[in-house]
Formats: sequence, structure tokens, C-alpha cells
Amino acid sequence: MGDRGYNAVALRSGREALERLQHEHFDALVTDLRMPGIDGMGLLRASRALDPSRPVIVMTGHGAIDTALEAASQGAFHYITKPFSLVHLVELIEAALRT
Repeated sequence: MGDRGYNAVALRSGREALERLQHEHFDALVTDLRMPGIDGMGLLRASRALDPSRPVIVMTGHGAIDTALEAASQGAFHYITKPFSLVHLVELIEAALRT
């Protein structure tokens, strides 16, 4: 994604992501639904509480209507199921940042 001018940060857990969100600025968040520690929904809620304007994209390999609806009700910009292309993800991030 660096060729588009974005710097992506990959982290190992929801707890690590939350720690970084509390102390650093990020323009957008892409989170997996299932992660060790804090799951994607918990991270979505925490991110929205810290910065309601930061768009959050939730991705999952276990898509279900109930989790998609919950993500939307919690303010997720988009809910994407795996597998997906990196091109599609970058398009979603760009749309989220324009909003």
C-alpha cells in the first residue's frame, strides 16, 4: 500500500492495536473480527470511542449476517469477508478516507 502513499501497521493482537490507538494517530483502522485478546468488535467500539471520525473496516473469514449487522450498528464503515483482493481493500480505505 506504500505505492499509494499509505503506511500500514500490522499488529499481533487486539490489545496491541488498542494500545497503539490510545497513543498514536491513525487515519483508518482495518481489523479482523477474530483476534486474540480484544476481538474486532471490541476494537471497533474502542476506536469509535477514541475517535468517532476514524473509519473502521471489519474483515472476517467467518461472515455472518448478525456480525455484519452488529458491525454496522457499531459504526463500521464496511464489513468485508475473506478472501478479498488487496485492490478491493485499498479502494474501501480510500472511500472511507474520502467520507
